[in-house]
Amino acid sequence: MSASNQPSQNKGNDKPVSDTHRAALLKDAAKRRIGQLLLAAGRITQEELDAAQATQKEQGGEIIDVLFSMGCLQPNELLDFLLTLPGLGAADFSHLDIGAELIGLIDGEVARKYQVIPIDRSGQTIVLGCAAVPGETEQKEIEALLDAHVQLLRCPQEDVLAAIDRYYPETPADTSDGAERDSAHSLEGLEAPLRLSRVARLVRRLTSLPALPETLTQVRAAIESTDSSVRSVADIIALDPPIAAKILSVANSAFYGFTQPIHDLVHAISLMGLRETYGIVLSTTVIDLMSKWKNIEYRTFWLESMCCAAAARIVARASGHRGLPGIFAAGLLHDLGRAALLETVPEACAKIDSGLTGRGLIEAEEQLIGLSHTEAGFELARQWRLPPEIASPIRFHHEPASATEAREHVAIVSLADAMVTAMTDDYAENLHVFDEHQETLAFLGIDPEVTEAMLAEYLAKRQAAFEESSGQ
Repeated sequence: MSASNQPSQNKGNDKPVSDTHRAALLKDAAKRRIGQLLLAAGRITQEELDAAQATQKEQGGEIIDVLFSMGCLQPNELLDFLLTLPGLGAADFSHLDIGAELIGLIDGEVARKYQVIPIDRSGQTIVLGCAAVPGETEQKEIEALLDAHVQLLRCPQEDVLAAIDRYYPETPADTSDGAERDSAHSLEGLEAPLRLSRVARLVRRLTSLPALPETLTQVRAAIESTDSSVRSVADIIALDPPIAAKILSVANSAFYGFTQPIHDLVHAISLMGLRETYGIVLSTTVIDLMSKWKNIEYRTFWLESMCCAAAARIVARASGHRGLPGIFAAGLLHDLGRAALLETVPEACAKIDSGLTGRGLIEAEEQLIGLSHTEAGFELARQWRLPPEIASPIRFHHEPASATEAREHVAIVSLADAMVTAMTDDYAENLHVFDEHQETLAFLGIDPEVTEAMLAEYLAKRQAAFEESSGQ
């Protein structure tokens, strides 16, 4: 007989264990042994449990959170399993709920009006999951109502709305008979809170990634100074040889488009301009940082990023935005979030169909990871204080109509990202990549003839760049 089933042996006190105490003991046992219980029930494999325990030993956290992050277990699967445990009621797992302290930070009227739910708190900042990204005016209204700074994370709409219904019901349940409100402790209703809590934990992991190097701060200060010059900026960049080499690599690549070889930083910066140089220093610094991440194929990521950056320059010129600052950098960093997710939750990413793109990819990420690559990338952009012309395309390149800042940048990068998906070098065979982007083409004033020309130019440049790369 297990200890939990034996009568109490309290030094002559033969009182039985109370039902409340028994439930607490069972709950604690389930929390401590949940990995083994899931294994015994066939919900996870021994290999998955071993990997999760190794990760838990290295990084800490609860085994359930690790299994979630690995994509081995989904919230609905956990809840279905918990319902099968004998002797446990739904209330025994109320610790899985979003805490009352968090829920009490906002009232139901605010939650329902703006479709937001508190999922974490970081210092003086309240982290809100939102069904859609509020505009700047709405965000200021929320902050004024809460008298606090807020961080808004776009989460699956169905999860946000389900959580609002759970914690802020428009018609409170009748508890006049003294019974606990069933909906507050319903396992069936915990799937959305579990997903949202998983998002909060993932964002904490994202924000623990290394900060950008000091070189970037120095370059930004030099460019913003009224005394700045091409020479002074070049001198700062030269102090960081890997970044200096990257700048010259970009300037001399077929992707960027200069016709003559450039061997000198001063020459490169004078041709690019100070603001464009800063954008490239910024983006190449970020990508150079990624080269130290263990879970991305750096060379492939760099080539794909350069393809999008080159396409963005072509679209900018075709749409009459030739001198738009930062557009090359925005193209380079548009998929920052994909790299960030690969670094933080590689096992879950591996379960996503590699052929998915656009909205289909975002939906799969939200289902398996809890956060899309666009939102993960934006969180890093926010943490690293990237400018709006880079941060906004990261967040909205799959849905440019939702952008409220740097809309031209977002639209251009959105089209560039579509062009990168072209599978052959024949533009006529790839015009379908624009099928879902007609509104964006119209927004930028690009007609069908120009659309064909810019795609043909991009494919020719891509082929030249690939030949250049393979020859290195």
